[in-house]
Amino acid sequence: MSVVKGRCHCCAVAYAVDGGVKYVVNCHCNLCRTMNSAVFSSYAIVDRNELSITQGGESLRQYVVTDTGIKYYCAECGTPLFNTNIEKYDDHAMLYLGTLREAGELPEPVNIFHEDRFEWTDSVAGLTGFPRLPQR
Repeated sequence: MSVVKGRCHCCAVAYAVDGGVKYVVNCHCNLCRTMNSAVFSSYAIVDRNELSITQGGESLRQYVVTDTGIKYYCAECGTPLFNTNIEKYDDHAMLYLGTLREAGELPEPVNIFHEDRFEWTDSVAGLTGFPRLPQR
């Protein structure tokens, strides 16, 4: 059994999962786009009963996104840490992929709510890349 560890940007809140990542998803749904102000959101899906807050529980806050969906974040730096949805995905937590610090080998990512995607995201890997913001 692998252990997954993560934290927020300022290190106030940390978590551990006593089990591996079940799925890695890029969610293209409209809710994730507006909630995270991103073209899509990447998550590591884990068993919710294996997730524990190991540091900074007093700094963990929640925002009720829908009747059943809750977004958990650090009150100090604002980093989103994970989401839960008691109706649709009662036994899972969706860790924000960028918060992982130790996870071992991850499953191959899949796209969900793909029909809602911005079509140009299909070709992101082929876009011109720069090591930093290009200078004018």
